[in-house]
Amino acid sequence: MIDANQAYTLKAALPQVPVDFHWYANARHVITVNAAHHELTKDVLNYLKQEEVPV
Repeated sequence: MIDANQAYTLKAALPQVPVDFHWYANARHVITVNAAHHELTKDVLNYLKQEEVPV
C-alpha cells in the first residue's frame, strides 16, 4: 500500500509548480472504485476546463 502522507510530501517538493491538490477524506480504497470517484471526476473536469483542455 501507498502511505497517504506521501501525497503531502510530493506537494511540498513542488513549491514552484501550481498544484491543484485535493484530499478525499472519505476515500478508503482505490479512489476510482469507491464513492469518492464522483468527486474526483468533477474535480478533474473542472481542472481541464480551467486549463482549456478539450474534454
